[in-house]
Amino acid sequence: MPSHTTREQLIAALPWHRRIVIGLSVVLVAANLMTSGPPWSAWILLPALGALIIHALVVRTLSVDEDWARKRAVHVRRRSYERGAIEGVIADDADRPDRKPSDG
Repeated sequence: MPSHTTREQLIAALPWHRRIVIGLSVVLVAANLMTSGPPWSAWILLPALGALIIHALVVRTLSVDEDWARKRAVHVRRRSYERGAIEGVIADDADRPDRKPSDG
């Protein structure tokens, strides 16, 4: 786990990284359109976008803490109960004697 300072720096740098990649994209695509050649700007933008995605994923993993884990566990538990309740209703409905198989 990175130190607290490194963590803060990575999180603070993400918006700047995003702005740089967006600005670079606009300039390179515009230059590419003016030259009307093959899409050479993609070879520069793909690694830049890949680096931005990796940076965003790293920042996302750094933001996971005990509070997030607790909220996520409650969410998953609630969803699993809802699914169990729905499956129970379906099973109870299928067991009804007045229900014919052709009723849907």
